[in-house]
Amino acid sequence: MSIRFMKETINYLLPDGKLLLVVAGIERHAIKSWKSWFRYFETLIMKTAKLSIVFAATFLLWACTQNPSVDNGTNSNPAKSAASPQAEASPATELLVMGKKLYMDNCAACHKESGAGGKMEFEGKSIKPDDLTTAKIKAFSDDKIIGYIYKGIEDEGMPAFKDKLSEAEIREVVRYVRGGIQKLPVAETSKPQ
Repeated sequence: MSIRFMKETINYLLPDGKLLLVVAGIERHAIKSWKSWFRYFETLIMKTAKLSIVFAATFLLWACTQNPSVDNGTNSNPAKSAASPQAEASPATELLVMGKKLYMDNCAACHKESGAGGKMEFEGKSIKPDDLTTAKIKAFSDDKIIGYIYKGIEDEGMPAFKDKLSEAEIREVVRYVRGGIQKLPVAETSKPQ
């Protein structure tokens, strides 16, 4: 504590020689000497510290009781397991598995695993596959992307996949690009344009 604070805190000298401690406009305590004044503040600080420790311990105890119990792999409560985040994420992830495999086998060589694309050499030609994560590509309808995959883009070096992938497989690739690479909700894979 600074001396300035102490001087502002003690405002009155009582007729009997005691100092009157005034904190925030409220008379707190009549103090006999500077030594007892320091003892008072020391006591006040200790009480505050003890109260803080009790509060922190209470909060910690409360926080620890709020955590769910550890799941040891048994399904003792099916309703609780179905509401867990892992259970919610799995249907969306399952929808993307086939598309991811097809993308990795057919598209990742040029567009990269992340979908970032970029300049590269392919069959002796220098090409620059599009970055699939850009707003421009995200704005394309699914049908437009399916058309690019099906027919290819000859001027830009993208081969046609109509002879390699079925229409259903191409749709799975587009679903993976939308949900897995562009991080759009899987339910919103069909965008009319």
